[in-house]
Amino acid sequence: MLLLLGILFSCDEHHSENQSNDEDSPNSAESQSETKEEKLVDLYKVSVIPLFKDIPDVNPPVEIEINTEDLNIDAGAASGYLDVSQGLVDLENEAIQIFALAHEVAHMATIPQAKIFNLAETIPKGNVTNDYQKAEYLADLMAVHLIHLKLPETFELIQNDFETLQEILGAETFTHPSGENRILSMKLYIDDCSSKEEIKAFEQRFETIWTMN
Repeated sequence: MLLLLGILFSCDEHHSENQSNDEDSPNSAESQSETKEEKLVDLYKVSVIPLFKDIPDVNPPVEIEINTEDLNIDAGAASGYLDVSQGLVDLENEAIQIFALAHEVAHMATIPQAKIFNLAETIPKGNVTNDYQKAEYLADLMAVHLIHLKLPETFELIQNDFETLQEILGAETFTHPSGENRILSMKLYIDDCSSKEEIKAFEQRFETIWTMN
């Protein structure tokens, strides 16, 4: 407000006029405030969608559906559709929010990425690791790889908070590997990056997961 800058007005009319202008200003506290839902949508549009711009045939949905009744940290995606839980919206960990959103878009990008590596158009089933679990490993890998390349500060935050992420990912189910194994898989890629280029480490890890028994 102008009064805080030391410009004093003796006329009440002038004071009222300036107060009105302040309330209408885009820099006012009220106009700057965002809901948690709006912040997540902005995070998705500004930080996550651009991660996939170099992968052909990937068109992330622009809008996000929020399941206000789900207080777990969860999300789901299909072609043209992205659903997130209220629990993810409320999570006060921006780096993990970015990872979760990138993971979901990565599901849409898995087959286009496989084509780049001259792999088949469907994820093969393994005797031990089924194709559902492989899809999760691959989406994790793509998310962490793209964040590593394009959002290095966010990558560092995620890497330093793998314990929290592992807890969120939870126990093994028929469709999902355990959080422990998913973190281990991402760490194998990260370790490879110390001795070779990131894209080569990514390609090799991608193919290893693809052909996993």
